[in-house]
Amino acid sequence: MKRFFTSTLLILTLIVAQPPSAQSVEIAKSEYVEWNLGFSWLGFGVGGLHTDIQKYLPWYRYDPENAPFISSQAPLSIRTPKSILLDFSKNDCVAIPLQIRREVAKSFATDTLNPLSLEFNPLILNNSSSKVFEIKPVLSIGPSDWSNDSDLIEKQISVCKEIIGTSKKSLEGSYLTLAFVTKFERDISALQGEIDKCEQLLNGKCVFSVRSAGSITILTSNSKAIEQPILYNSEIKKLQEFLDSKPCYPGGIGDQLLSNIYCSNAIRNIEILKREIPAIQAAAIQAAADKAAADKAAADKAAELLAQQIAVAAKISQVKKTTITCIKGKVTKKVTAVSPKCPAGYKKK
Repeated sequence: MKRFFTSTLLILTLIVAQPPSAQSVEIAKSEYVEWNLGFSWLGFGVGGLHTDIQKYLPWYRYDPENAPFISSQAPLSIRTPKSILLDFSKNDCVAIPLQIRREVAKSFATDTLNPLSLEFNPLILNNSSSKVFEIKPVLSIGPSDWSNDSDLIEKQISVCKEIIGTSKKSLEGSYLTLAFVTKFERDISALQGEIDKCEQLLNGKCVFSVRSAGSITILTSNSKAIEQPILYNSEIKKLQEFLDSKPCYPGGIGDQLLSNIYCSNAIRNIEILKREIPAIQAAAIQAAADKAAADKAAADKAAELLAQQIAVAAKISQVKKTTITCIKGKVTKKVTAVSPKCPAGYKKK
């Protein structure tokens, strides 16, 4: 269950690119988004004893005497699209949705003294080029984004045609990489001088940060929607079998017995997938209908072209050819054609 995005985009700091000009056209949401099936935790990986970790990450809890439970070091989790259909025929920019889930109490997420944030830098990659949207983050999630009681928010990042190109051919083989940084700034005064685990000291803050990345395949049609219901039901079955094995209990650690946080995460993912099934089934039906219509149109066009070729061949075969005799001195030559003509220097007999 516990998955982390690989940290593959440190090259962002080495790439220099100009930000795109402002787009006046309204940003439209992509017509087809294939979501990754679950959320991925964004954790800091602070090592040491449980009591040490609690000093630096205030939401981390381990109290075996009163409440035996080990909480995750991941304050947030994220769900990004696995693939997305980009169509710039109606809009200059298309919005890519992101889902960010709060794994800690609201009090920690909204704490402005010890801010928890998430920053995004998108990057377009294909076989021949790399283009950064902007040098600075195009989207930041911080304490103000968790003002309501929901533990799930959805944000959007716009992709514009002047960045990625407009033709379908230019999109083939391309993907969008979302590079993001999870950051937590703990007030040093709360640590009482114990700052050995701080990655950076900045303005009286002990800063922790983790760079991660996730790739989104760019599609030129929504045909992949047909496969989605099968993948959803397969993931639900896998998660339910995990829960039915009863692997979790309060305070459990190790390879065989896990903390309740793993099972809680599995339950929440099942609920999300079940809520989305009606929408993906509708998308699958529409995609199948679109594919059938496209296949029929292609078959009709091929049949029409074949009929035209047969008609032309028949017409050619029906044209009557005639033969004439041409002479040049004592030389005689016969010419057969639809409209026969004597070669240069010859005269018709």
